[in-house]
Amino acid sequence: MASNVERLGVEPIVREVVEEAPAAPKSIQMTQEQAVAAIEQIATQVATRAALIRTAKAIAAILAGRVILLLSVIGAFVLAVMAMEPAIGQGGLYVLIAYSVLSIIPLTILDAKSRKGNG
Repeated sequence: MASNVERLGVEPIVREVVEEAPAAPKSIQMTQEQAVAAIEQIATQVATRAALIRTAKAIAAILAGRVILLLSVIGAFVLAVMAMEPAIGQGGLYVLIAYSVLSIIPLTILDAKSRKGNG
């Protein structure tokens, strides 16, 4: 059987691969003071990253609470608009009142209490 190169009548492309041996790692010699300084630098970096992660988690928790409150207020506005339509009648008004009493008012109270505790 003929190879693909012979059947197609083309010249093969020969790539020369030059493999160089990787450079041998140089021996690392540090004084004790340099080793302690390097370890302290790594410990500082780890502590800084941990503080950033804690800060990001706190910001995410605060924003999550605010987003839930915002969504509940938007829901109340939508229900209020629906309650004002004449086709829905008294049922929509009762749904709006129930939603406000059971959802919006407690969330607003919790938000107000959390602001008093933080500030």
